[in-house]
This record gives sequence, structure tokens and C-alpha cells, in this order.
Amino acid sequence: MQSGVKKILRWMFNKRMIGGKHTPEARVLQMIHYLPRDEQKIALNEYEECIKQKQWIFRMKKTGAWHITLNPNMIDEIAREIG
Repeated sequence: MQSGVKKILRWMFNKRMIGGKHTPEARVLQMIHYLPRDEQKIALNEYEECIKQKQWIFRMKKTGAWHITLNPNMIDEIAREIG
């Protein structure tokens, strides 16, 4: 895993965004947008891979915006990945 998504996972892990606590998906995509150009495409692919591995849980809020939280069942695996 490259540093882009690893930084996002570490940030969410340190802020304890696990299960009930969440952040807007737009914020995560904005964090990817601020990476250097060559890392952005790699980070987006890794972002999609994390979704497929179910490391993140998505919830739709009343406003229609998607929010992301870390999957509590995958915390051990996420902790190993971020070091």
C-alpha cells in the first residue's frame, strides 16, 4: 500500500473513526486530491481496493452525503497495514 491511502487510514485510526464515528467521503477524496499528481491515480486505485476489501463502511446521511468509517471487524488488519 502506498503512502496516500496509508496516511488516510492512519489519520482515521488515530482519530478513532471506528464504527459509529465517521467523516464525509468528500474529505477523504479531498485528501487524495492534495497528493502529488503521480500519486493521485495510485491512491484512487488503492481507495477502491480498500472499499472492495471492506476496510471502510459507508453510510448515507440525511443530507444525501456519504460518510466513511473504519470497519471495526478489520481493525487488526488495518493496524498491521499502517504500521
